Amino acid sequence: MAVLFAFIVCVAPAHVFYVTIPNWPMSLQDQYDVLVSLLLLRYANHAVNVFLYSLTGAHFRCEDAAATANEQSPALVRVRFTCNMLLFAERSVLVG
Repeated sequence: MAVLFAFIVCVAPAHVFYVTIPNWPMSLQDQYDVLVSLLLLRYANHAVNVFLYSLTGAHFRCEDAAATANEQSPALVRVRFTCNMLLFAERSVLVG
């Protein structure tokens, strides 16, 4: 969900600008400046995706949960089992 939200925030302004550009009384230099800014916003989306995928991926969530659980707690066993099942499911989808 975070990746989708970042995509919409970073890409939607460019599409709005492309559709409405004929109606804006702007000089060519101003249009160029806006287009460069929108292109940088698109590149920012790609840069942010790396972090969003790593933070929202099952592997990261599992390692974070295992790191915060107490070593003697039964909750750690459940966390490890759940993480192993999630990671197995991810690999099955990628392979199959």
